[in-house]
Amino acid sequence: MKIGKLRHRVTVQESTRVNDSMGGGREEWSDLFSTWANVKPIKGERRYEAMKVKGGITHEIEMRYRPGITVHHRIVYDGRIFEIVNVYPDEIKTMLTIECSEVV
Repeated sequence: MKIGKLRHRVTVQESTRVNDSMGGGREEWSDLFSTWANVKPIKGERRYEAMKVKGGITHEIEMRYRPGITVHHRIVYDGRIFEIVNVYPDEIKTMLTIECSEVV
């Protein structure tokens, strides 16, 4: 991949569980790292589920290879949040292709 295609600054976040004083807890997201990536939409769709309109956009994010990125992380780009669905490294581990669903 040509480096010029990596023109979007994205942040990969990881989840941690924070306990509260009542014995419960909540999920907090913290920044793991920021990197340059190529964010491109794959398809847009509108579905009717249970008589409600549900919108979803699937994106593909390409970045330089970084070990340890899993479906338990998420990506933030330009104030938008993307849940990771699949992570595919190339054969020589130089690039990652990440399939994401935008959280609406």
